[in-house]
Amino acid sequence: MSTAEGPITVYSLMLIKALENLSEMHEFLGNTLPDYKAVADKIRKDIKSRCYDENSGLYASSPEKDQFAQHTQIWAVLCGLEEGENAKRLLEKSFGLKCKVTYANMYYLLRAMELAGMYDKTDEAIADLKKLPALGCTTVPEWYGEDVRSECHAWSAVVLYEYTARVLGVTYRDGTIYIKPYIKGRNRARGSVATPQGMVFVEWQTKGSDFNVQIKLPENLTAELTMPNGETHTAVSGRYSCENIFCILET
Repeated sequence: MSTAEGPITVYSLMLIKALENLSEMHEFLGNTLPDYKAVADKIRKDIKSRCYDENSGLYASSPEKDQFAQHTQIWAVLCGLEEGENAKRLLEKSFGLKCKVTYANMYYLLRAMELAGMYDKTDEAIADLKKLPALGCTTVPEWYGEDVRSECHAWSAVVLYEYTARVLGVTYRDGTIYIKPYIKGRNRARGSVATPQGMVFVEWQTKGSDFNVQIKLPENLTAELTMPNGETHTAVSGRYSCENIFCILET
């Protein structure tokens, strides 16, 4: 990903995110500390001026601009160096690079795709995962193939997050259960998700332009349910439906 000596772009990008997260943590705790966000902004500007390569339209792995990796493009998007169409263009180009992320970094790729409005291409990005059963895999390795360094790699279990938090749409923040199914490219999904307040069951299906979902929540709890057409409900256990979902999705 880079030369043996000198700064490595992707590590500097990770430092940006760490500084911003650290700043948010201390703000929440009411601590007064140095302005970490200002430091992060300075690093961001330095990377933009020293590591972006105009010829390739990519961020190089170091200021020497002699190597390029998908990892760097992902973190450039996650850290806000590129947004909107520029972020999308950057990620699309990254799939043509020789040095691409393995399953272990797939979570960050999908978060960058989500930020760039490319989440509908998720299934293409993780297509190799569907081939693993044919190799006799009962766990997720570090990368696809027969000669892998780690045959049971925890960081590779990205589908556990995508299918629960995105396809079923169950997340938990600040004591609240949220349900927001991602339906594009699928017509049904079913599963249970563990939360700090208990198990949440979701089963949804589409029929034509209609969407139906059944949810089952822990006793006496509600969830913030967002339907594909944008409707929101403070939901209890039961069935919910909406119409004309594809008109909304395609706008």
